[in-house]
Amino acid sequence: MNGALRRGVLVCLLVLVAVLPARAQVSTGEIFGKATDGTGAVLPGVTVTLSGSALIQPQTAITTETGAYRARSAAGSRACPG
Repeated sequence: MNGALRRGVLVCLLVLVAVLPARAQVSTGEIFGKATDGTGAVLPGVTVTLSGSALIQPQTAITTETGAYRARSAAGSRACPG
């Protein structure tokens, strides 16, 4: 292998090795919860809106018959601090 070809192969390998860890940095997640009123009774069918600096845009979810909700963060959301 001549010197130029060897350097080209080495550069390609280094680029591939550098890019692989970056792919693992995708921020995704889920938030689970249960909506209740002041007496502790569940609130089925209500819309829950989640917002904050860690989200690109607000997320909404509708509670189930047991008051449970789940919201998935959008791809590209920023990681929560702390």
